[in-house]
Amino acid sequence: MISAVDFIRLPFTPDLTESGISFAKRSLAQNNDHNTGSVFALLRQRVSNVAIELAFRRHLAENLIPFDVKGNLPFSEPDRYDVLLGGRRCSIHTYLTSRRSQIAEVRQNPSVLLEAPAMIPEEELSANQNGNNLQLFTFLLGLTTNSTGDMQKAVNANQPIYLIHPMPTSWAQPQAWSALGKLGLKSEGSTPVEVEIGGHDADRNFVSEELTLSSMK
Repeated sequence: MISAVDFIRLPFTPDLTESGISFAKRSLAQNNDHNTGSVFALLRQRVSNVAIELAFRRHLAENLIPFDVKGNLPFSEPDRYDVLLGGRRCSIHTYLTSRRSQIAEVRQNPSVLLEAPAMIPEEELSANQNGNNLQLFTFLLGLTTNSTGDMQKAVNANQPIYLIHPMPTSWAQPQAWSALGKLGLKSEGSTPVEVEIGGHDADRNFVSEELTLSSMK
């Protein structure tokens, strides 16, 4: 029987968030659903997934636990790799907990996580009929900015801010690829803003451009 003392706590550092965001930006170009609500929920989950998987690998490496990595299928998630322990694939299921009350409850009493449902996608169960995969369930505790007010609080606290804007479907998923032509960008902020624009070229390769917009001062 598993108890709270069996939980493994992994340190969470800013670079894990940055790595998750880097992957999420690229995966946005692969997403066919550009409904605003679903896109941002998907991005938050992908950032969480990548951050946890990197933290897990770091934990294995620091504790000298041998492991391998294997690339995913090309049609699934690009640039993602599975961790293999003893030749068995580790299927990591990450649950993001962002409500203050729930975070406080978990910190005070970690055993409440034992009541969480262990949900596995049906297609994954079908692909793992022989039961060789290792199912790992992880919980990430972290506040998210779900409103303008939340974002302003983060700005006031000097927290790093990452704003992602999905392009309209006509741009992001055109029926036939065509160059957008020249784009004009400007900032009306009081400080310089770093911007990255990403998308697909004519060969469906991901390309991006980083630039700094000068302030209005």
